[in-house]
Amino acid sequence: SSMRYGHSERTTREIGNELGVQQLVQGSVRKAESRVRITAQLIDVEADREVWAESYDRHLSDVFAIQSEVARSIADALRAELTPTEIARIARRPTQDMEAYRAYLLGRHHWSRWTEEDFLESIRHFEGAIDRDPHFAEAFGALSEAWSHLGVGYWSVRPLDAYPKARDAAVRAVELDPESAEANARLAMVEWWFEFAFDRALERVERATTHNPNCAPAFDYRANILTMLGRHVEALPFGRRACELDPVSIFISANYGLYLYRARRWTDAVAQFQRTIDLDPNLPMGHALQALAYVESGDLGRALDGFERADRLSSGNHAYRVMLGYGHSVAGDQEQARQILQDIEGRRADLNVWLVMLAMGYRKLGDEEHALDLLEDAYRERGGWIVWLGVEPGLDALRENPRFVALTN
Repeated sequence: SSMRYGHSERTTREIGNELGVQQLVQGSVRKAESRVRITAQLIDVEADREVWAESYDRHLSDVFAIQSEVARSIADALRAELTPTEIARIARRPTQDMEAYRAYLLGRHHWSRWTEEDFLESIRHFEGAIDRDPHFAEAFGALSEAWSHLGVGYWSVRPLDAYPKARDAAVRAVELDPESAEANARLAMVEWWFEFAFDRALERVERATTHNPNCAPAFDYRANILTMLGRHVEALPFGRRACELDPVSIFISANYGLYLYRARRWTDAVAQFQRTIDLDPNLPMGHALQALAYVESGDLGRALDGFERADRLSSGNHAYRVMLGYGHSVAGDQEQARQILQDIEGRRADLNVWLVMLAMGYRKLGDEEHALDLLEDAYRERGGWIVWLGVEPGLDALRENPRFVALTN
């Protein structure tokens, strides 16, 4: 959240209200050669007053000790009672190598931008961090997450090419830090997305959310798996909790919109995707996903507008292009839809084509058997959204078909 407000002109109260918090930590970091000066203040949002403040002038190698000291001081100022696990987590140093930590932070920055180019750049930084410190658990976990998201089927990387790299990194992260909620959540993603081990993954994220109740990805993944299993009433509170813990994460915001969409709560899904769009109006993902919710709510004009906007913003990315083809098929523009879908399908040898969305488009055009062929290919290839077959609204018309039943069982 902090990076979003680094140059914001919003008041303390406005930022606090937007994040849904009662206190904010604000401050600055200034580095000169091997020295670092850090100032930190704890601000009460409602009263707009300083509760605690301190400054630190130390050697750069002491930065993790400063982080721990600041965290303990803030806990004391809030009269918070920390558990032994929380105290140990605060005191723990992720790495002894500051350059490795810097590379890790750069990787997290690029990962959060949510484009294929930035995912690849984040991988470069995470691998650089690991080269400097082969025992850096957080870097292995982040590397797994980057490969997993590259392999979910929307980008040029094919899922089964990304899967081994994602799994190896996640396993190593858990080996290095078995109690880490983040590491276990990332291994759980590999288990459910690529291995279809839903029960094992659910048990893993349940332990992660219990061990660290502030780990937003673990709550998000718990909601994700429960949604896949059709347990929407259980899933949605975990999705909301993830949003509360990380209210400016585009990824978590969009995922919560998808949980609402798959729970058939169209109006709520449209509103949640609008929050995702507000976080970054130039990111195509929010517009495209909101368009899916508009399709199901019957607002086909807005749906097509959203698909077209996403296609423009993505500069022709094939994932958004195939969504545009689906949009035209829903709107009844059969000739335009078929042209787009056939063009994308004809490039399968060179592109990692989003087969599930392609199948949704052909199904709307009435070509049910070809749609099922594509879904069977997606199952073998672990293509994007294949884990959602049991709950995807755009495929409801196929639910009685024996071939589809076989896929979902």
